[in-house]
Amino acid sequence: KIASGIFYMPQSSWQKKWGGDLRLLTASIDAVDHQYPTWKECETAVRPRYKPNRLVLFQTKKHVSYHGVKPMSGPPGACRTSVTFALMRDKT
Repeated sequence: KIASGIFYMPQSSWQKKWGGDLRLLTASIDAVDHQYPTWKECETAVRPRYKPNRLVLFQTKKHVSYHGVKPMSGPPGACRTSVTFALMRDKT
């Protein structure tokens, strides 16, 4: 994998106070021994704000890239729509 991307679909009703921002993370040395570190084992390196029609691309130098969204606090039924993809390179 050489890069990952997330495209946020328009959703004008989303309110910033509901949270759910994407976080690109760096994991502690101890956390890299397992595939899914906890939030406590990571630090937020970049936190791009949610914005409709925004494409976030990030380089992945290893087979894993630590990123995620902390729980959102919107009303029942509130959601954000996104498309996620990975750019891969054939090693042959």
